[in-house]
Amino acid sequence: MDENNKSGRKALLSLFLTALTVGTVMWSTQAATAKDVVGALRLRKAAVLTSSAPDPERFLADLQLVMPKPVIPLTIEDAVAHELVLQSRSLSEIDALRTADVLCQEARAVGYDPLLMLALIKVESGFDHYAISPVGAEGLMQIMPSTGRWMADKLGLDRSLGHTFDPVLNVRLGTRYLAQLHRQFGSLDLALTAYNRGPSNTRYIIKRFGGRLPDSVRDVYAGKVMHRYRGLRAFYGDLPAG
Repeated sequence: MDENNKSGRKALLSLFLTALTVGTVMWSTQAATAKDVVGALRLRKAAVLTSSAPDPERFLADLQLVMPKPVIPLTIEDAVAHELVLQSRSLSEIDALRTADVLCQEARAVGYDPLLMLALIKVESGFDHYAISPVGAEGLMQIMPSTGRWMADKLGLDRSLGHTFDPVLNVRLGTRYLAQLHRQFGSLDLALTAYNRGPSNTRYIIKRFGGRLPDSVRDVYAGKVMHRYRGLRAFYGDLPAG
């Protein structure tokens, strides 16, 4: 055999041996790895099989993090708007929100709790802004047309933009009128009685009963308003302004 053939056979043999060695090493490594995996699997606990699939909603709920619910502070405007929307069958939601905003502004301007105005509205009209009394009082706070005209002129309000059936104008006039009666008579009970019976009749009652308001008269109207007011205060507590 010539030298060229010998060199070629040696090269092929060397290449074969090299490939065999590498393959053996690779097989050995793979076998060892597989053995390690099998051993690790034997150490694991057997999986628990269930006969039915878990509820998806419950499964997702278990995965969710427990987060505290956000706390949104309630304001007095929120409480007034809530009562107007809840109690009134005549006001649209937009009108109720507008009325609540003005009612709170006017009440604060004269030093009243807006919840007191709500109590008065409940007793006067039952939150019906189209209500008319047997003697002709109109709207949420039952303003007599003549009183409404007088108060609008006194406050410089343009009555061409609305009348006493307009809930916003009505609560503006009614709140200011109660505040004026309060200044005139000196106590809230007397002011509420004058709001209901009229200033002249209230003066007559006071004079007749020796300068005081009898309980029998007070309970007819002022007592009802204050009872309603205390209920609202107990329910909503002290709320901040919006």
